[in-house]
Amino acid sequence: MAPMPMGEVYSAISKGVVDGVVAPADAVKSLHFNEVARHLSLLQVARGAYPARAMSDTCWNALSPDLRRILTEATPVWQAALAREVREAEAETEGMSILTVDPAEQARFDAAYDAEALRSARRLAQYGAPAEAIYRKARAVIAQGTPVKAC
Repeated sequence: MAPMPMGEVYSAISKGVVDGVVAPADAVKSLHFNEVARHLSLLQVARGAYPARAMSDTCWNALSPDLRRILTEATPVWQAALAREVREAEAETEGMSILTVDPAEQARFDAAYDAEALRSARRLAQYGAPAEAIYRKARAVIAQGTPVKAC
């Protein structure tokens, strides 16, 4: 597996340079991968935060209370819209065979993905980032099933 700019994936698949891509269904739809790929695996891959909807505490605190309220109230709207887009994208796989993932294989992938996340967090320590502590806190929140509130 090698990182590749998403804009180059279509061409790489069509030319046989790569034989697959890890991408959310909405990317499969918007980038028309169904034109060049024959299969879609329903492997679930965790999606992180979207920088387009994130800001630093400094920026957040500089907003007026009214703007912060509007953004906070809009969070469920954005989340629902994203979920709807993903569901619609998963339904638009014309020409592709759908491959289900065995639950044991999904669990094996999840464990490997989580281990890599921890390794990445530990590598960030060299830059002074408290990434491992953040990783552990996030894992604890996930384990509790507690919804994470936006700012």
